[in-house]
Amino acid sequence: MVILGPGASGKSTFAKRLGELTRLPVTELDQVFWRSGLVATPPDEWANIQLALVQANEWILDGDLGCKKDTIGGVKAPQFSRVARQHPEDRSGQDR
Repeated sequence: MVILGPGASGKSTFAKRLGELTRLPVTELDQVFWRSGLVATPPDEWANIQLALVQANEWILDGDLGCKKDTIGGVKAPQFSRVARQHPEDRSGQDR
């Protein structure tokens, strides 16, 4: 299973809990993709890493790498949640 969604949408929390319930291994893609100093993995190497990650019969991957905010099958944060995290002093839920 691949869980995609924007930052702070709850995908890692969901993946972790799902992993606990199913006993499937969970991989946070950000931890694999980003190298020391926030250096991105080169595209060809990243493609090979992804192929290796899905070779097992059972797995859960979570991340937002390249995910559009409305990805079908992904996790979309409620509008209020996104705004509240961006502007903690304004909890009205209205975009600025």
